[in-house]
Amino acid sequence: MSSLQRSSSSDWKALPRWQKGVAGISVGLFIAAAIAYWQGQPDVKRCVDSLNLTQCFLFGQSFWQWLELLGVPLSLAILGYLLQRKQQQRAKAEAKQQREIAADEEREEILQTYFDRLSTLLVDKNLLSLATRKYGYDNTHEGLTLSGLHERTSDNREPLSRDETEVLAASVDVIRARTLSILRRFDGDADRKASVMQFLIEADVLSKAKLSLHDADLSKAYLYRAHLRKVDLGRANLSGAVLEAANLSAANLGFADLNGATLTAANLCNATLIAADLRMTELRKAALRRSKFGGSNLFEANLSGAILQGAKLNDTNLSHANFQRANLTNADLSGADLSGANLSHASLSGANLSGADLTGATVEAHTLKGAKLDSATLLPSGLSLDDIEAASSPQRD
Repeated sequence: MSSLQRSSSSDWKALPRWQKGVAGISVGLFIAAAIAYWQGQPDVKRCVDSLNLTQCFLFGQSFWQWLELLGVPLSLAILGYLLQRKQQQRAKAEAKQQREIAADEEREEILQTYFDRLSTLLVDKNLLSLATRKYGYDNTHEGLTLSGLHERTSDNREPLSRDETEVLAASVDVIRARTLSILRRFDGDADRKASVMQFLIEADVLSKAKLSLHDADLSKAYLYRAHLRKVDLGRANLSGAVLEAANLSAANLGFADLNGATLTAANLCNATLIAADLRMTELRKAALRRSKFGGSNLFEANLSGAILQGAKLNDTNLSHANFQRANLTNADLSGADLSGANLSHASLSGANLSGADLTGATVEAHTLKGAKLDSATLLPSGLSLDDIEAASSPQRD
């Protein structure tokens, strides 16, 4: 069979049944009229010769009479098809809704099972007490309670026995495995991802047991004001996540995916963001003192008003990033790509811009006052080292 024949066959199969019926009736009438004409039926010959429908008769019936005879059943057939199709569409929509409800109930059951099993594990193994004896209590935890104050230990912490150390390590591994698994299962379910994180934070599993969330899938999770201080989020997927006003100080975000994430007013002081993907990330008014960004990608990131004092931004992609009114005092920007970046009204005193690319950047000569520049620094068009030196020189009366 040729490709044209196969195409015609598939097109015919794709037609609705009522169209096939109309086509069949039309073909049948045409064949009947052709046979009648070939047999010399006078009514048919008169119709064909005159090309006048009023003169057309077939088996004693005029064209309009045939149309009336066929029109009613044909209309009923079409109407029946349309009603059937409407019912099928409604049934499909209801079935889809039922499947979604069933899937949602299943996910909720999975979440509750996760909570129950982790709660049992924490209580039965007395994990938080063991973790406190091993690591001490992080007294910077904003959610410190009266019971937490009693659990705090100092230099007189009782060391763990070998069995207790093994129990703690094994239990934390189990919690990590179950947490990563459930976060993967909740792909696209930002609310339940947030519920998992809220449980881990409120139960002090992150702060006390030092649970690692390395490689965790937290994409699009809503983590507003979440306490994630010192948490290991290396290589985690946080793309599109909302971390506004979150505490991520001293957290590990190396190689993490933060593309399009919202970190407005977040605390990232002393955080590690080496080789992280921060493209188009919202970091407006974020605290980033002494944070490490080496080799990260901040293309078109918004860092307006951010505090980056002493931050390590060497060899990073900062092209077209917004640093308007940002504080970059003593920041290391050596070898950074700042092409097309907005540095208007930014503070660059003591910043290291040696070897940085500032071509196309928006920056005034006086803004670079006190910054370290060298011959390898590529300056914006129309701006030279002499211009910067002149702007830096004190004005004399």
